Amino acid sequence: MGDTGFLGSNLIHHFISFYPLWQCTGISRRSSGLLLNPNGSYQHVCLDANTPSSLEQWMQWADVVVDFAHSRKPLTNNDDKDSGLDYEYFQALETRLRLAEKSSVHLYLYSSSGGAVYGNKYDDGIAKLSAEESALKPISIYGLEKCIAEQIVAFTLRESSTNYVLMRISNPYGSLVPAHRRHGFIPRLLRSILADDTVEIWGDPDSIQKDFIFMEDVCACIAKILSYHGHEHVFNIGSATSISLTNVIRIAEEKCGRRAKLRLSEGKPGDVTKFCLDISRAAKELGWSPSTPLEDGMGKTLAALSMEQS
Repeated sequence: MGDTGFLGSNLIHHFISFYPLWQCTGISRRSSGLLLNPNGSYQHVCLDANTPSSLEQWMQWADVVVDFAHSRKPLTNNDDKDSGLDYEYFQALETRLRLAEKSSVHLYLYSSSGGAVYGNKYDDGIAKLSAEESALKPISIYGLEKCIAEQIVAFTLRESSTNYVLMRISNPYGSLVPAHRRHGFIPRLLRSILADDTVEIWGDPDSIQKDFIFMEDVCACIAKILSYHGHEHVFNIGSATSISLTNVIRIAEEKCGRRAKLRLSEGKPGDVTKFCLDISRAAKELGWSPSTPLEDGMGKTLAALSMEQS
């Protein structure tokens, strides 16, 4: 669910490319822009995952559900404390989980957020690792909703035959960026440099330190989870390293061969500025670790964005 968003579209593309025998159905409100489907293993259905009464027929044959659906986006809404919690989303999530259980779905994967649920974690100004057992300290409505959603998944499926995994993904970026998606610092930065536009930075780029993960590595980890038979229900998916936005900008300028135009603005309330994910559990339980250095991933992302603008 959520196959037309950034995460979902990259995962579908990965499955089509590396697992052509898998039959995938994508569900979202938006029409799919994916063109690569040479063997017919992927179909898209225009449905609203947050009105799940129409999902039952599609759940009946599903062995695995990957849930990327969420009504709130971190870039635009994480500082809007007056908006309140989205209780309709929680109710829709619980209904989806009940449908999955009723349909004997084998595995339910829920996409959470590694940065938003842990909040800022640092020592002497340096980002510290957050492990799965670390305290959850969200500082935004978006992060709080993700924490609550995790609890809903765990509570609903704790004694069910449907297993579940909560995926706490850090800051993903990638080479497949749907044209209607503009969030994500790295693609936003690269697009701005290519177009000779100004990119806005909220806060001090020297002090903001984040964990970035290339989407191909995220997809490879998810594929590992699909064949996992252990007892863990929560996995961090990140790079286990943090990098300042200043250094990200420097790499982007080197890749693009031109300087970025920056507009520095006051930091946004609710924006996690220092975090890094401990991925040792994924390494031990799944045999997974990221294989794409930031420089290589940004180069691949730049090549894709250059084709998009040509």
